[in-house]
Amino acid sequence: ASDATAGRTLLSWVGVRTALFPGPVTGNNGNTHTEQFSQAYPSPFTAYSMRGYRAYSAAGGSAHSVTGSKSSATTEEATIALLALSGGTITQAPSPVLRAASGAGATHTSPDITVSGGNAMLVGIASGDGDVNATAPTQTWPGGWTVQQSVAFNSSQALNGHIPLYVATRTVGPGTYNVGVQVAIDEGLLMAIYAVQVSP
Repeated sequence: ASDATAGRTLLSWVGVRTALFPGPVTGNNGNTHTEQFSQAYPSPFTAYSMRGYRAYSAAGGSAHSVTGSKSSATTEEATIALLALSGGTITQAPSPVLRAASGAGATHTSPDITVSGGNAMLVGIASGDGDVNATAPTQTWPGGWTVQQSVAFNSSQALNGHIPLYVATRTVGPGTYNVGVQVAIDEGLLMAIYAVQVSP
C-alpha cells in the first residue's frame, strides 16, 4: 500500500496450499500481524486455505507491505492482498463460510454481521474455487459495496495461476448486514466479513 502513515489498521489475506506457507505474514516497519482466521477450501481443494491477518496501530515508515514466503514449489499458485485503513479495530467477525457451487450467475451470501454503537466499515472477502482461466471479472458485488482489490484471470497479479480473491468495503450504521455476491462462472465461494469500528 503506497500509504506509510503511522496508526493505520492493516488487514491482509493469503491464499495458498497450506503446507507451503505456515504463516503468519511478515510486516515491514516492524509491524507484527496476528492471524484473524484460517479456513480450508471445500473438497477437492482442502489442501488450500485462505488466512486473514491484522495489525492495529501500525508503525509508519516506508509504504506498508506484508510478505509471505512459500517453503517450496515456487510455481505453486498463491494470492496475497493488503488493505490499509485509517484506524479502528475489528469488533465483529463471524466465522468464514463455504458456499457450494450452484451454477453460473448464482448469488452466494456471507454470514450475518451485527453493528452496534455507531458507524462501522464492513470489510468483505470472497475467494472462488472455480476455473482460474475464466474471463475476469468473476464476481459482481451489490450497490453500496466498493471493490478495493480483485485478483482474477487477466489481472496483472496472476496471469499464470492464482487463487481468485475479491476485497470490498461498505460504510454502515448500526444494524445487521450480509452481502450477496454473484458469480459469473460456476464456482463456490469462501466468504468472510468483518466490522471495523473506531470504538465499540
